[in-house]
Amino acid sequence: MIKQTWQQYFQLLHDTTVEAGQPLPFEAISDGMRSLGSRLKVSETIFPVHTLLPILLRYSHDHQRNVAPAHWVVDIFLSLSILYERLFDVLEAMFYAQEPPFIASA
Repeated sequence: MIKQTWQQYFQLLHDTTVEAGQPLPFEAISDGMRSLGSRLKVSETIFPVHTLLPILLRYSHDHQRNVAPAHWVVDIFLSLSILYERLFDVLEAMFYAQEPPFIASA
């Protein structure tokens, strides 16, 4: 349920900013994540890093690859004081599972 809610939130931000033309979708998502993360005190229950990081990296890979800086997703979490180790654990699992953006090229 939390994952679906976050995905809908990101899609809404994306669609709204594409229609308006400003800001860029990744900027709107970054701002929204920082705002919600600080208000929710990055509670693992409602702000699950192990769920949000893969969602955002997939979004970045699919929609913002040639638009946004490569590190914008990780920067969001670091700005919210998420530990490097926590991010690394999620990124490592994604790497071994070959999830976007860690897809092996043929």
